Amino acid sequence: MTSCPCGQAGAGAMLQAIAGEINPSGKLAESYPLKYEDVSSAPYFPAKQRTAEYREGLYVGYRYHETANVPVLFPFGFGLSYTAFAYSDLKVTDKEAIFTLTNTGSVDGAEVAQLYVSKKNAQVFRPAKELKGFAKVFLKAGESKTVTIPLDDKAFRYFNVKTNRFEVEGGEYQVMIGASAADIKLTGTVSVKGTDAPNPYVKRILADYYSGQIKAVPDVEFANRITLKFEIGGHAKWLMT
Repeated sequence: MTSCPCGQAGAGAMLQAIAGEINPSGKLAESYPLKYEDVSSAPYFPAKQRTAEYREGLYVGYRYHETANVPVLFPFGFGLSYTAFAYSDLKVTDKEAIFTLTNTGSVDGAEVAQLYVSKKNAQVFRPAKELKGFAKVFLKAGESKTVTIPLDDKAFRYFNVKTNRFEVEGGEYQVMIGASAADIKLTGTVSVKGTDAPNPYVKRILADYYSGQIKAVPDVEFANRITLKFEIGGHAKWLMT
């Protein structure tokens, strides 16, 4: 026997969605793996000793699945609807992304459009894509709207353990608009001015973190990451982007 955690009116709301009386528009705030072993922390948790080691670093949830190309049952940002949406006409700057969203079906509905940022050939290790904004847009059947998602000062930054502050790696970034982390509809490129901070990492001693293949991080590589963090005095901040 199972129970529904959605409250007193949850069953009625669920019935309305199933019967088509309302058009659902929610999106998943997590990834649903095919099996527990596909989770980035699976080799390290539950801990086999007294303490648990966070060897996965930045690579949690979709950040891991998208970087390491691990299939999932349902991706981060996924959702169902009784209508369909088309994305077009993307224009990007380092301040915003503007595009057109159209309800191409016969039912009114809302779509949660998501903005991800990616840097190819990054010198600082980072996930393949990172969510940096979203917009929920209600559209009547056949209606189109121009959607703007701003890019703030956090969109391109990372925490640098050498300078002990947030920095920006300069260069070209991909700005991606999608219906989920795995369903990218539009892609644009923008050039971003960096802060010219020194790269805090050495690729040859953090090879698994650069590739995102962190399911078997060797002891020496994990030690190198931890030693670097505490030598610089960055505490746990360097795990943030």
